Amino acid sequence: ALYDEQPSTVSEKDALVKELRQRGEAMLKAKNYPVAEKLFTCAIKHNSTKMGSYNSRAEALIEMGRFQEALEDAESALAINDRGPTAHYIRGICLSNLGQPKDAIDSFEVAGTLDIFGRITPKLPPLIIKARAAIEDLKSGKKAVVTPKRQRVKEDIVKDDSDEGDGETLMKGYKTLSDGSKTSYFTHEMTEQERNLAGNFTPKAITREEADKLKKQAEETTGAGSWWAGETWEEIKQEKWIREQVRARISSLFAKVPGMSHIVRVDNIDGWDGGGYVMVKRQVKKFIIDVTFTVHWAATTDNPSDEAVIGNMEYKDITNAEIEEGSINPKISIRTPLKAVTHDRFQTALGDMKTKVQEELIAVLRDFKKLL
Repeated sequence: ALYDEQPSTVSEKDALVKELRQRGEAMLKAKNYPVAEKLFTCAIKHNSTKMGSYNSRAEALIEMGRFQEALEDAESALAINDRGPTAHYIRGICLSNLGQPKDAIDSFEVAGTLDIFGRITPKLPPLIIKARAAIEDLKSGKKAVVTPKRQRVKEDIVKDDSDEGDGETLMKGYKTLSDGSKTSYFTHEMTEQERNLAGNFTPKAITREEADKLKKQAEETTGAGSWWAGETWEEIKQEKWIREQVRARISSLFAKVPGMSHIVRVDNIDGWDGGGYVMVKRQVKKFIIDVTFTVHWAATTDNPSDEAVIGNMEYKDITNAEIEEGSINPKISIRTPLKAVTHDRFQTALGDMKTKVQEELIAVLRDFKKLL
């Protein structure tokens, strides 16, 4: 049903894309790569401007050994923003596996240069070393492939004795369960003794009154935070801090309109939704930003008789990944009618404003990760 939804408004489309991407990321973590690919493909169909959707789909494709398709997704992500370190990293992995180690090294080096948060850089040295070895192999006439991690190869094929003689004795990575169904080789079928020891994990329905009571108890005992999933992660909300920091850093930004005396300045920031929160578990902290806001801008000159030009920059569902990747694409609108040439000049100035907002959001994320 989710794949077939046809949103009729922009807000409905944004909400659908967000849900598709969240489910896709969950499928990636669960290693359900075909479903992850389908979810990200659907997200791209509804919004092809999200760099993260292409990167994530490429990750799923790489896990399935479809490197050429993953390379195409990496190129699509870089067409949106060529300063995304993850896209360059993915491109390098694909080129390595497609027998182009020299180009792969170039991509890895660019990824390292752009990786301001240090998430990708630690992974690069062994990949570059292997790529250099692959270059030497190619020079000597050998065919070399570099992989970011060991991929399944022919030697990994699992033979299931119960299938002998049925024409399916070699089935990559799969085995037959007691009921005759096929499943992953790594799936463990619980014994009766294990089931008895584990107990009953069947979910139990609770009434709305019981749910409200549990929520109230959590709020009373945890204060600013709340426990999630059976006291595994504590969620500490930081919406106010995120909004205050974003407002403080963005409010003073400005950009000059080329060839004109107008200067674009931030007039107001509103339309707030979401913010940030910290997930804490046994001293491990995850800092998560998911915020929406609208920047209202006005362009004026020193001459009071000149008409002011006004407009908006809408930032919807901005997340950590988009901030780190530099893939934030606000909806920019100019509400004052302008001639074509003037309009293009204002678009240039607003592009500068977009870059400055991106830089300030990176600074907010950096400071956010120093909290607590």
